[in-house]
Amino acid sequence: NIVQLRRAITKRASTESFSRALYDQLIKPIEALVQNATQLVIVPHGVLHYLPFPALQNADSTYLIDRHALAFAPSATVLGFCYRKGDARRGNAFLNAASENFRVLALGNPDVGNARFDLPFAEKEIKSITQTFGEIESYERKGATSSALIAGAARANLIHLSCHGVYDERNPLFSALLLAPDSTNATGRLEAHKIFGLKLNTALVMLSACETGLAKITGGDEVIGLNRAFIFAGTPALIASLWTVDDLATAITVKRFYRYLYSGLSKAEALRQAQRFVRDHHNRHPA
Repeated sequence: NIVQLRRAITKRASTESFSRALYDQLIKPIEALVQNATQLVIVPHGVLHYLPFPALQNADSTYLIDRHALAFAPSATVLGFCYRKGDARRGNAFLNAASENFRVLALGNPDVGNARFDLPFAEKEIKSITQTFGEIESYERKGATSSALIAGAARANLIHLSCHGVYDERNPLFSALLLAPDSTNATGRLEAHKIFGLKLNTALVMLSACETGLAKITGGDEVIGLNRAFIFAGTPALIASLWTVDDLATAITVKRFYRYLYSGLSKAEALRQAQRFVRDHHNRHPA
């Protein structure tokens, strides 16, 4: 059912039957236990890492995100690490997105030398971030390089990366973000093994890119990929996509998410509200 649901999503076909079957199998048995929870933290196992839980649909046509904000962790060990990181920074001014001390680093629509990888709405995303947060450190097109990211990462409280991501199934540590080439990085690829070495003090990394959330499921049920790399580098939270997402829908989601985050909502609740806005006002398909 998971494979069929993902296939239906990528083909923009009907997802209702697969979504409801998975809801009945995974959520319905515990509904009574979680009915009063405003947020669920899910640690998936095996192939469930690839399941879009927000798209699970109840028999009354409501989705899981209509009832709960959702957060995920690749393992219980990583979840504990994220909580400790978050707790250590809680109370600091930069955790308040409306604070004057909140610093944003944004890279968007890098010029990778191939027009088919252009993301025109990515630059609109950065403009919308500026409208919300005011002055930010931003790089676009030829300026959106791995060097710019590495140089600005340590001083940023929020990192927004609007670019393509590629997943290497054979060697997930060579999965990469596709950024603009420069004199220090001729290909522009920022690979996962390099991200592991960053020193981040961020509250959040937003990977507004294609397939950035895909990662290999190993025997130990640990996800190795771009997500794990950024968490290991020091961020307690990140947002990533599980498939190639429509550029316009992504831009709307991002704009709304930051607006809700700035208003004081939690990261999970801000994302929930943004996803529901896109569903209700832009396109109802779970993709």
